[in-house]
Amino acid sequence: MVKRCLLAADRCRGHKRRVRRLLSICASSFLTTSLVAAAVNAAEPASKSERDDRVELAFEGAAGPVVRLGESGFYDVTERVGLSFAAGARLSPSPLFSLGLFYEHAALGRETSGDDPIDRVDLTRDANAIWGTVFLHVVSTDSLRLAIALGPGVAWQSAFAIGSYSGDSPWRSTSFTCEGSDSADLALGAGLSATVPLDGGLSFVSDARFQSYGFGTDALGTCAAGIGTTATVGLRAGFAYGFDVARFVR
Repeated sequence: MVKRCLLAADRCRGHKRRVRRLLSICASSFLTTSLVAAAVNAAEPASKSERDDRVELAFEGAAGPVVRLGESGFYDVTERVGLSFAAGARLSPSPLFSLGLFYEHAALGRETSGDDPIDRVDLTRDANAIWGTVFLHVVSTDSLRLAIALGPGVAWQSAFAIGSYSGDSPWRSTSFTCEGSDSADLALGAGLSATVPLDGGLSFVSDARFQSYGFGTDALGTCAAGIGTTATVGLRAGFAYGFDVARFVR
């Protein structure tokens, strides 16, 4: 009987030791989990703070199709689709907005004076512009930035013409080529911009834009009449390389 009592007591003490060991393990695990969670929670605001303090300067280039809208006041539009390319820099002092300065060249299509094989002129038109753009970020994360782009520009139109005219004889034609440009005019642009960070400061950039040019219709030198007020819509895609310049501006 005494042995049975001693054995029972040993079993109870063994169970108590196991319970105490189990409680100790649980307490240690809970403490470790709490410390890890506290460390993660403490690190997250620091990471967000570092992102907010970043001032990024990015150099970018992009190209894509552009479509001219509207008609010409003097000639028939025979081709509306051209190529646009832009290059410039974008400064992002805040997660809320960016400021950009870009140069753009856009082909504005072709025009012709008609079907007459003798008295005829074919025009190729282009626009060059410098844009100041404000990007208002509607989405700004580590993996994607979407922005509304707004801004004015200063633009120049140019034209290259090739044609022929009859002169004194209706049976003979004289061929000619010429080119001309105009002084600067005001332009306005608006659109949507997307930036996707890749790696090592490199990003994929794209935009969809509507642009209005306040060009005149006065003669471009001695070549052809100006295009007049016109507008375009276009898409561009390209790449940007950015780096943090916070230590230089703060």
